[in-house]
Parts: sequence; structure tokens; C-alpha cells
Amino acid sequence: MSFYKNKRVFSSRRSFYTIASFKSLVTKERKKNMKVTVFFDGSCHLCSREIAHYRKHPKAKEKLEFVDIAASDFDPGKEAPSKEDFMKAMHIRKADGEFVKGVEAFLIIWEKLGVFPIITRLANIQFFRFLMEIGYSIFAKIRVYLPKKKANCHNDNCSR
Repeated sequence: MSFYKNKRVFSSRRSFYTIASFKSLVTKERKKNMKVTVFFDGSCHLCSREIAHYRKHPKAKEKLEFVDIAASDFDPGKEAPSKEDFMKAMHIRKADGEFVKGVEAFLIIWEKLGVFPIITRLANIQFFRFLMEIGYSIFAKIRVYLPKKKANCHNDNCSR
């Protein structure tokens, strides 16, 4: 149980915070609960399947927003990376507006959804993070040569 007293916030664990640090903690928690925007290439079969997997997750609707960068109406805007940059690597926009790409983007998505906890912990170890970065950079380079979806496909539903 917490209560205010003499401009300090006390908790039942006998630790205390100043009101300023408490407000900072609340702000961080609000940002943590805000949606992250995931930019993905909807013309890529593998990318679309992964995004479909994320969309099925129970927390996805409240934690993530998805934007297909292959859509004809996609406009990156003035403050965002170019469409070419978006096509080179997975990007996300955090709640504070910062853009993150590559392995770091995946780690944030996984953290938001609460999936792959072992991999996200291993990513904090420099050697494993290095291997993940190399693996993703290789994939990102060959991804452009993978088969693309047909133009009449949307959300993994293709008309014949």
C-alpha cells in the first residue's frame, strides 16, 4: 500500500521515491503500455506470415499497430525513414516516436508480446546479439530475392 507523506511516496516495502521520481516511473510505465507501430513488407511471404503470427497473439491489438509498407497508399512521411530504408530492414516506431530497426525491432516486439523470453535474454549477451545481428543482416540482404506475393493478395488471402 502506497501513500503520500512529506512530498515522498512510501510503499509497504519500506522503499521510498520522491514525487518527481514517482512521476518518472509512471511516465515510463505509460510509455511501456503505449502501442508500437510495426512496419512490414506485405509483399514478402515470410514477412507476412510472421506478422500474421504476431497478429494472432492476444496482446497484439493493445500493444502493436501494423503498417504494410508495400501497400500502394503507404507514405513514410517527412519524419520517417524513406520507403527504401523501410524495405531494407524491419522497422518499428516506439511510443516516443523513435524509429528502431533490425534485431532491436524484433526484440521490442517480442518484449511487448511477452514471447521468446529466452531469446530476448540471450540478446543481452554481446556474443549472442552479434550472432543475431549477422543472421538478420544476411536474411535482410537475401529477402529481396525471395518470391513475392501476387498483387491480388491481401492478408494472406489470394484470389485465383
